[in-house]
Amino acid sequence: MLVIRCQFNPKSEFIPIIQQEMYKANVYRNQLMQRYLQRLQRYRELRIEHFPDCQPLLEQVQTLQAKFVELRKEYNGVARDQRTGHPLTAEIKSTALALKEARKALKAYLQPREKEALKKGQDEFKARFQATGASSPHAKRQARINILKQMFTEPEWPAFWKATRYLEEQYIEECAKLRKNCGLSIGTYLKVEDAHMSAIKKSESDPKYKRYRGDGFLGHQCRGAITTKMMEIIPRTDPQSVRKGWATLRFNLNKLKSPIWVEGKICLRRYTPDMHVKFVYLFMKRTGLRYDYEIQFTVDVTREQTY
Repeated sequence: MLVIRCQFNPKSEFIPIIQQEMYKANVYRNQLMQRYLQRLQRYRELRIEHFPDCQPLLEQVQTLQAKFVELRKEYNGVARDQRTGHPLTAEIKSTALALKEARKALKAYLQPREKEALKKGQDEFKARFQATGASSPHAKRQARINILKQMFTEPEWPAFWKATRYLEEQYIEECAKLRKNCGLSIGTYLKVEDAHMSAIKKSESDPKYKRYRGDGFLGHQCRGAITTKMMEIIPRTDPQSVRKGWATLRFNLNKLKSPIWVEGKICLRRYTPDMHVKFVYLFMKRTGLRYDYEIQFTVDVTREQTY
């Protein structure tokens, strides 16, 4: 894959429209985070309900986590030139070590018990699902729903598996509704969902909501070719623009069925229309009080013949 970035200067009347659409993408990401945190909290409640002996370990982890956060806040309030040898440094290190050991103890207690409670139901569900031979997304969804409806009524499967599986299905359906109603293009909401999952994986504790700071991205999944419903590049004929590689760009910020167009000047130096483009994005980055705009093309170089 090859990433090509081109400078983009939108007209001033289109800048509020770009900011509004990028704020919409940030709202979608925070909605996903809200559903994830609700699911996480409910899962923790289910663990206490089905494994009540883990509650002291869980409370110990939560207490140390809250203490660690408070110590970090207090340490961040100390002037930088006074941090060397500060008493809070040793206390933060000891709290972090105790938190790490408490998490290990909780994991060592819960992991084998959860695995034993979930394995039987998961294996049976996989066997029944593979037997259906469903291939399309709609057929897979219907097969999954029908199998779970049947298994939820059968008494031989563990109650913990039923509760967690119902929670997971509820979370999947809620995320699907959010995606349907977000009003973003395919390329944008896929990128937002990737950023959401990356934030979950990288976070050592519960992930945080993302504050909108005036920057972001919007884009399209091209599948090989950029259509006129995504963007249009209009060459400029004056000698100076031809020499410097400038052209006029019309970019669709929204879905293909309900386009929102913005227009501006773009510098095309490495991009050519015959490239096999997989994604095209409009990036807006805030630098102080100034905003920088770029168009990014993600090109599949394995399919290029002349690049």
